[in-house]
Amino acid sequence: MLSQSTISITLSPLHLMQPGEEGRIHQLRGSDDVCAQLQQLGLTPGTRIRVEQNHPHWILASHSRSISIADHLASQISVWMDPCCLLPFPKKQEKTFWIQKIALNLSKCILFIKPSA
Repeated sequence: MLSQSTISITLSPLHLMQPGEEGRIHQLRGSDDVCAQLQQLGLTPGTRIRVEQNHPHWILASHSRSISIADHLASQISVWMDPCCLLPFPKKQEKTFWIQKIALNLSKCILFIKPSA
């Protein structure tokens, strides 16, 4: 029996996420006022969220409640997304197969890299 191992490396801007996708807030950006407004809504780094709706406005589920936010606020949140794939832990003889499988799954993920200042 193969054990299941979870791989999660995707950091995404919230505004690129789709309904049904989940994750944990990584960072709030923007002015102090924008960050304060998001924090007052309970959207702080480490908070788990699920995108319920992304058009015409954002509806996020967090802590068993729904939070509605505008596009300009959604663009200021980056999220560690839940794993985009579950892969069995590879055995040595399966290494090449799983490297190809991981590469294929990673190509489906959105990788967001914050430019250095």
